[in-house]
Amino acid sequence: MFGFLRESPIFPWAGDRLRSARSGGETDEAVLRGLACGAHLKYANGAPWNTVADPRPAPKGERTRLKSMWNATDAHQWHQMVQELLLGRWLVDRLGPHHPELRDTSAALRESVSRILRYEARFREDGLLHRDAVVRRTLAWDLGRAANMACWGVDARFAQPDEAREALRVVGSAAAEEYATWQDFSLGYVLGRCLHSDEDAFGSWYRELRDSHRLLTTDRKSPWRALPLRG
Repeated sequence: MFGFLRESPIFPWAGDRLRSARSGGETDEAVLRGLACGAHLKYANGAPWNTVADPRPAPKGERTRLKSMWNATDAHQWHQMVQELLLGRWLVDRLGPHHPELRDTSAALRESVSRILRYEARFREDGLLHRDAVVRRTLAWDLGRAANMACWGVDARFAQPDEAREALRVVGSAAAEEYATWQDFSLGYVLGRCLHSDEDAFGSWYRELRDSHRLLTTDRKSPWRALPLRG
């Protein structure tokens, strides 16, 4: 309905746009790698992927969002949230959905594995995943959110830019340790977010993620095309 806003100079923050800041962008490759881990959400929000701080700061609005969506109301809680995301929240994130140790665990974890298998089948159907391939980690979902959380902390005045940069270096390093390619990272992010939000509906959450995965892994303007995951 409001697709015209995506090309409007009046509303440059409209979503579903792959954007880079022309000035004021980061230059440290390790920081840029961390920022690139948050590219799915940056694309969805229409925000420049290569900046730590929003060029149009609105700390009051950012604090309201962090409180309502993350229950983070101060610098201490922001820092805790970044740490939790960096550590990963699910056992299946750490071991991988096909790890043999998950075979005899709780019914809830077995159901999580079953859901993963259903999503992998759909990924293959839609051409996101090769026929014999699997998604070995969903930790990318937490790392992608940690990358954005680092930036939101600066925008909310909960953190200084250098604090965010240090967190982003850790995000990028963890991603390179866990994944061989941006394609692998992206699939882990897509699966993690679907498990969190899509509820096996294969609805708008899934379609938006599928489309952003395709764009970020193929578009020449994507940070993933210019920046290696493993430096």
